[in-house]
Amino acid sequence: MNAALIIHVDADPANSVQYRWQQLDAALKEQRQAPVTDNERIARLVPKRNIETWIRFYLNGPPVDEVQAYPKYTGTESACWPAAEAFAQDAAGNVQPPQAPGSLLLGLDEFRRVL
Repeated sequence: MNAALIIHVDADPANSVQYRWQQLDAALKEQRQAPVTDNERIARLVPKRNIETWIRFYLNGPPVDEVQAYPKYTGTESACWPAAEAFAQDAAGNVQPPQAPGSLLLGLDEFRRVL
């Protein structure tokens, strides 16, 4: 079986990516499970602020601000597919987009582990 698990949780303004990873590890520990290791096919995607930051980066280009709240795509979710496609291409091509926010670069690294 060649399955993978992709977890998405926003960091929100008050938290860091690493803090959210620690929360996920704590939840696993609470269930008597081991923390995620680098050799597992589990990717933890944690956009700083929220996913709209990454979408904005891919649709509108840099710069983006990981503190600012960008509008949601409520009712126009299909307009986001080019951003998802670009993320997948960057991950598959081992691309580190110039001026990408730090949480996006970490997300690309996480996603590459499950490719």
